[in-house]
Amino acid sequence: MKLTVTSYNICAGKSYQHYPDKNQAFDPSLTPFFSLVPAAQTLLGIKPQIVGVNEVDYMANRSGHVDMAAELGNMTGLEGVFGKALHLKGPAFGEGS
Repeated sequence: MKLTVTSYNICAGKSYQHYPDKNQAFDPSLTPFFSLVPAAQTLLGIKPQIVGVNEVDYMANRSGHVDMAAELGNMTGLEGVFGKALHLKGPAFGEGS
């Protein structure tokens, strides 16, 4: 039996892939948009049975008030579970699997 385990930092779903020049050096002044599609595509390519996910938002304004662990789970066919790492008023930030 082969078991594939990986960890992946989703950076709270920040994506800069919509910028026209993909070869441009990273520019911190660019405003990211939030999408789990790039992370889901990467994980679907790896086909892991277990994933530890870092920098996960839960119901945060910046990422559209979604449960990122559950959403990423739905997109990949895996079960998504969120664990709070920072105790913030309202939305949460933490880890997922």
